[in-house]
Amino acid sequence: MLVGAAVDLLATQFFEPLEVADLLRDAWAGATSALQLVGCSPLPPPPDYPFDAAAAMVLHEKAFPILEQLAHGRLPLDDLAMVVLEELIAEAVARARELGLS
Repeated sequence: MLVGAAVDLLATQFFEPLEVADLLRDAWAGATSALQLVGCSPLPPPPDYPFDAAAAMVLHEKAFPILEQLAHGRLPLDDLAMVVLEELIAEAVARARELGLS
């Protein structure tokens, strides 16, 4: 739920519209990077998030628990959530820099 709330906030409140599917892929990338660092392997690829924001969120809510299960006993879920949020913020900042806004 925390990841979904952050994605929704960035998608709707960022200085330009951001695609929910892109944000969810960023979140997945952050989570899998953290899981690799604690020795989880193999890791599933990100889902094929649809363009429709609501459908992408539904798919994410179904798929992300897989990563949470892989983290069990290796990475606290709070830490996993922080890594995902950091990845989302880093990608938003990178997009702003690409546009010359920071």
